[in-house]
Amino acid sequence: MALIVPFRGLLFDPEKVSDLSKVVSPPYDVISPKAKNSLLKRHPLNVVRIILPPEEEGEKRYDLSASLLKKWEKDGILKIDKEPAFYYYRQIFSIDSKGPITRDGFIALVRIESLDSGIIFPHEKTTSKPVEDRLNLLRACKTNLSQIFTLYSDPENFVDETFSPYLGFPFFNIVDDLGDQHIFWRVTNKKVISTISKWMIDKPIFIADGHHRYTTAMAYREEMKAKDPNFTGKEPYNFVMTYFTNMDNPGLTILPTHRLLLNLGEINQSELMEKFERYFNVTLFPFNNKNREDIKRKFLLALKERGRISKSFGLFIHGMKSFVILSLKNETDLEDIIGDVSEVIRNLDVTILNHIVLEKIFNISKEERERGIKLNLIKNSEKALDIVYEGRCQVALLLNPTRIDEVRKVASIGEVMPAKSTFFYPKLLTGLVFYKMVPGEVFNYEPTP
Repeated sequence: MALIVPFRGLLFDPEKVSDLSKVVSPPYDVISPKAKNSLLKRHPLNVVRIILPPEEEGEKRYDLSASLLKKWEKDGILKIDKEPAFYYYRQIFSIDSKGPITRDGFIALVRIESLDSGIIFPHEKTTSKPVEDRLNLLRACKTNLSQIFTLYSDPENFVDETFSPYLGFPFFNIVDDLGDQHIFWRVTNKKVISTISKWMIDKPIFIADGHHRYTTAMAYREEMKAKDPNFTGKEPYNFVMTYFTNMDNPGLTILPTHRLLLNLGEINQSELMEKFERYFNVTLFPFNNKNREDIKRKFLLALKERGRISKSFGLFIHGMKSFVILSLKNETDLEDIIGDVSEVIRNLDVTILNHIVLEKIFNISKEERERGIKLNLIKNSEKALDIVYEGRCQVALLLNPTRIDEVRKVASIGEVMPAKSTFFYPKLLTGLVFYKMVPGEVFNYEPTP
């Protein structure tokens, strides 16, 4: 069963930090060096100082994070709540000038379960280096600094409607650099907490984002369990801070991650198009210097529309005077090309892109993809096309987003998606609330009727 419990969050004190937007940050794994420098300059209390300590300090950097965290708590900058709570988190945002879109969720603890338990399901693989880094930070700080992002199914919207009457004046309401709004409530009502915990007990939980953080939490629990002769399963390290959102809510948004190709050598456009025509129906969107922007918009709109009918990709090659839509031919034998994988994995856009477009047509191997050789990733489709037009990369490959039902199917059968299949937007801010593992604290919590 999924045991979801309230906790006493460690939060910035509004009396010490008047503008919370100055001290929060994106998740650690999407912060570029340039963005990190900007966050460091923004405010001396920005959480990036803890989640991304200076690498030049080597192994000492984790102790620096722990010392800073302790200092902020000692100075009253961070305060731990007196009573356990669920923390309700609403994000209001826009995509492609369409909005406002609202995504609601709540932050609580979930008891850590193995990934083959049938309770918590991943959909992506993890690699050892990020886990080692986050594990060192967790060992030093003994605090969850950011949330794992998970999904549950609630077609009737029971959870959000249960919370709704108890959302009064928010703890904070801020706007980030992208113009997205973040509203945060503390909910301590025991009846609400018990009702939601009980309802969630038999619900499968799908990890959307934060696979490395969850793997880190599992590793830390096993370390602590091995050291604890009086282990009961109710110690703080048996739980991890998690954000839960309803996958049936229309506000749940997945964006694609596009590919830019470079260092390919000389490209023969006619030969390349012949290769594409073996597998795809090809539609050209010719443009000239005067109408390029208008045609680009029509091309991107058509790519979305075509993606609802067939597996389709956008293509643009430097020097070419057309944008291209590639739609998979019905007669293309994916089983023969891709091999012995499950049908749901075989039919993912990213799988088709990897095996047919990157491997067969551009001769980019799996190892080269994983190491980023000849390939860069980008979120913005218009920017990807502009980069290729300007000659900074040779080829842009655009994808439609992975659908939420595909995520559910893959996770439910114990499979994992190819890397960079999903990008859940917007990201959760780091610094809203922390989970401090207080020594001696015991989680006897069980949901009651």
